Amino acid sequence: MHFNKKNIRFFEKSLSIVIPVYNEEKNINKLVNRIFYYLKKINFEIIMVDDNSEDFTEINIKELINLHKNIVYIKRLEKIRDLSRSCQLGIKKALYKKILIMDADLQHNPKYILPMINLFNIKKLDVVVGARKFNNFSHINTGQSLIRYIFSKSLVYITNIFFGQKTNDPMSGFFLFKKSLFINNEKKFYLRGYKILADIIYSPTTNVKVKDYFIKFNKRNYGISKMSMKVFFHLFFFYLTILKKNIFNGKK
Repeated sequence: MHFNKKNIRFFEKSLSIVIPVYNEEKNINKLVNRIFYYLKKINFEIIMVDDNSEDFTEINIKELINLHKNIVYIKRLEKIRDLSRSCQLGIKKALYKKILIMDADLQHNPKYILPMINLFNIKKLDVVVGARKFNNFSHINTGQSLIRYIFSKSLVYITNIFFGQKTNDPMSGFFLFKKSLFINNEKKFYLRGYKILADIIYSPTTNVKVKDYFIKFNKRNYGISKMSMKVFFHLFFFYLTILKKNIFNGKK
């Protein structure tokens, strides 16, 4: 292919979308349709990593693959389900230099993807976070119940105290980043649990350029949230791991 300026712009907007899924049979079709609607003008692939769903998620995805050549299906058969491990598999299979992680539960609206890509390219960033606004006392715009909002806001506060505020929402599951950032630092990552963004922005010893793109999270209509005490357990040990590395590396 001849790489003129038009082709370069095309590849700047090429994107691998990694979506970890588990029992999302009622959401998959709607999500994929919305992605195709909003990303008509860019080159993209969708990589769905299924954590061994027990419903019709697999069947629905395979039906979508028959309609769209740029959808990839990966099934994890491990006994222990883990969103970070699912994301890791998807990232390694990704074709493109830019990767977007998003959930399958329709809380992350695909209409924000193009603006996030534009911010990423213009500012020459490493990570763009689709961030919820936690700087007020309302949980409505975060798509969460009041209890989950309080837990999430507390985790954001704790993260910022220990590691500094690189983003308003280090617990977000909707973010865009360089594949090279992950590949070059993979050995430093904790890679367990349900919050891979904190791993990506806080584990590397070099500075990571991060910007927030504020969005409104949708309310989950179908399926069950994956947040649990197990998530907080893994976050606690992740914090200990990073703090230990920072102390031995002399990093504040």
